[in-house]
Amino acid sequence: MLTLLRTPITILAALALFGCSQESTPTPKPNSVTPTNTYSISGTVSDTSGNPLKNIKVVLSDAISGVAIANTLSTNVGTNVGYYSFTDLANGSYTISADLATLNLVADTQNVNIRGASITVNCAGRPRPPATPTPVPTATPVPTPIPTAT
Repeated sequence: MLTLLRTPITILAALALFGCSQESTPTPKPNSVTPTNTYSISGTVSDTSGNPLKNIKVVLSDAISGVAIANTLSTNVGTNVGYYSFTDLANGSYTISADLATLNLVADTQNVNIRGASITVNCAGRPRPPATPTPVPTATPVPTPIPTAT
């Protein structure tokens, strides 16, 4: 029983001797405000003729790491056909990519920077370059042996 009482007393004595501190959050100044500004990237997706495209996957990625942050589909209703939007974004560098492979168009990928304002990024497909034919090797003719006189 004496041993059990000694341990709590030793801990209390150590705390009294060395002090005890608790981490505290600094009290904010009355007029300081934490910035909560967020911005958006929006635009339209169109084909090579400028016609808006519906249901096209648009991907938002971190421009430095390449990691996808979000994706959406371009709209397919009313006067906003082809429209897409990413909201609640902080200042930074992003990549916008419209996946146009299903239409046999080259994906439109653009690097953009948000610096204190929302931005518009329109994505337009480009025709795929013609496929380069793979050369087919031709057979090398084998020389016909010349008969020798014996």
